Amino acid sequence: MSIENGKGKEGENAAAKYLQSKNYIILKRNWRGQHKEIDIICLDQDTLVFVEVKNRKVWGNIDIREIIPHHKIRNIIMGAEYYILENNPQKNIRFDLIFINTDLKPIKPYHIKDAFNALDF
Repeated sequence: MSIENGKGKEGENAAAKYLQSKNYIILKRNWRGQHKEIDIICLDQDTLVFVEVKNRKVWGNIDIREIIPHHKIRNIIMGAEYYILENNPQKNIRFDLIFINTDLKPIKPYHIKDAFNALDF
């Protein structure tokens, strides 16, 4: 496992733990469908949330479009569409972003709810 993969896994584990501490129910991690991947799929009460986890050292003034390229956002949305078609969840949908800096201890996730909208793409 490369250092980047190790940090990515550590970041995803920290994000999942953070979400659980906020009473989210984790449904899937690293879900794959039709060559698309969603880092975390979870429930926030009656909302199905698709979460992208990013390891990042500096948060500052975040422009999501600079951090996550347009094609990556489209892939997340397409992956969510496949998941919905397969599972028919009948829930509200939201796309969240969680930034993790695994170099800081303790790890403190930075959570952006409703980071982007499928209608924007």
